[in-house]
Amino acid sequence: MSGRMADVLITAGHDVVLFIPEYDQSVTLNGTKLAKVWRMKNISDAFERGMEEVGPTLFTHPYGTHAERIIFEEVVGEMCEAIMARHKELDIIKNYNFDMVITEMIDLCGLGIARFLGIKNHIWHSTTPLHDNIAYNLGVPSPISYVPSTEENLIGTIMTFRERAFNFYMYLTAIYLHHYGTNKATAAIQKIAGPSFPNVREIASESTLAFVNSDEFLDIPRPILHKTIYVGGLGIGEAKAVEEV
Repeated sequence: MSGRMADVLITAGHDVVLFIPEYDQSVTLNGTKLAKVWRMKNISDAFERGMEEVGPTLFTHPYGTHAERIIFEEVVGEMCEAIMARHKELDIIKNYNFDMVITEMIDLCGLGIARFLGIKNHIWHSTTPLHDNIAYNLGVPSPISYVPSTEENLIGTIMTFRERAFNFYMYLTAIYLHHYGTNKATAAIQKIAGPSFPNVREIASESTLAFVNSDEFLDIPRPILHKTIYVGGLGIGEAKAVEEV
């Protein structure tokens, strides 16, 4: 999705650089046809090790366990620290003097790095329906009686009492893990930026907009704010006429 957004912005006349810190070196796709791409390579093998640890149960359990999700947060925290250890290389981005940064929402390290580099305007984008952590930080209401928690949850909008209780548990788990992971990302950046650097959750709450890669008419009904912009189908070209036989 980042690549598609980059192409749309470039077509509109903007200067865009796609920064890709390589968490998994086997993934070489960048998704853009027009943007300049800068990849930070050989960061750490933490992500690959973490995926090997949780990988065997991905297709055997309907839900990721609490322990497995903790492992993921540990991994992204370690990756954030490894990126910040090479912070002098990030001057390449700083020297562009960008007006705005657009980052993914799963890992808030990117928002912290952007603030560290002096880029104060930022937009979140979600490759999935609106995540609990985005709604939490932006103040978007999430009535758990009918809005299913998005992570590791198979429950729909019509719930029994037991399912509502389970949905409440999953929501609290998601927010707890979000705090756990963002505290690690903040600590990683503060090692370089100093203890006065704000928590990445605080930075996230200042996001101008949140792009959601979903169609609002097909997504689960939920309250939204004016900051929440649905962009499902972004980058899809015009349909070509089918030749008659």
